[in-house]
Amino acid sequence: MRDKLILAERKKLDHIRGEMSRSEYLRMLIETKYNEDRKAFLDRMKLYRQIRYVEHILAVGKRLNERKEKDNEEHIGQTE
Repeated sequence: MRDKLILAERKKLDHIRGEMSRSEYLRMLIETKYNEDRKAFLDRMKLYRQIRYVEHILAVGKRLNERKEKDNEEHIGQTE
């Protein structure tokens, strides 16, 4: 986590760390990492749901087109 921080963020974090105990600091780092991972997971799940929705729409469209073609063929057969 620290290697991704810019210098100003590092100084701010070091200042905060100086005012809290080691266990509080570690808890803060763990909570931050957990929140970042949770947000990434939720973003992936949102993307997955969107993909599933598009797949569903395409499947419904395909079924409707097949049904429409079948109805057209039956209608053509009846008129002949």
